[in-house]
Amino acid sequence: MKTIIIIIIFAPLSLWAQFSFEPDAIVETRNKYLGVPNPDSVKFEFRLWNSSTHFGLFTQLTLNKDDEWSYKTGFETHNAEINYFENLPNIDINKLWRKLDSLNVRSLPSQEKATISILKKGRTHKLTRKQFDKILGMGASVSRVELFNRADYRTYYYLNPIKLSDSFKNSREKWVADEHHAMAEIVRILNETFDTTNNFSRYLNNISKE
Repeated sequence: MKTIIIIIIFAPLSLWAQFSFEPDAIVETRNKYLGVPNPDSVKFEFRLWNSSTHFGLFTQLTLNKDDEWSYKTGFETHNAEINYFENLPNIDINKLWRKLDSLNVRSLPSQEKATISILKKGRTHKLTRKQFDKILGMGASVSRVELFNRADYRTYYYLNPIKLSDSFKNSREKWVADEHHAMAEIVRILNETFDTTNNFSRYLNNISKE
């Protein structure tokens, strides 16, 4: 009987831990039209933004109060309006979220706090912020994550995560950049799963024909 009572008490806490994170002190959502999800109907929400100069592609995964997943993809125009892609495929969001969570999507630091080191002559040298800025360069695209649960909000971003990750991997030098590789994989998985870049290209092609 005692074992059963323990399971009943702690199982919900374990499930909730899957969607907890260290919150930001200030809530500043990426898009004013999407805003903050309704805590009465939404248990957890994840958003990924891939932004360039004029448009921001986004993917949104939502877990409702009945533990049912749904998703939306689309893009944000230069005046912050949201356009949603249609004809969306059936995706196992629960499986997808487990894959993202295995990459520490809830706890990754922002890029300015991420650790980057280089191994030289058997010694590890951690890059300073100034040294990293030289590597980063100009003309960056931005990948931003937003996390919402019923009580908290968190956001963080990386500039050129895929490009940087590939550069580190292909370099003749030995780089240690685990957090950048994780963020790059998160972006890559979501873009490939939802085909957001190609959907946006098709949208632009249809507009040009009108």
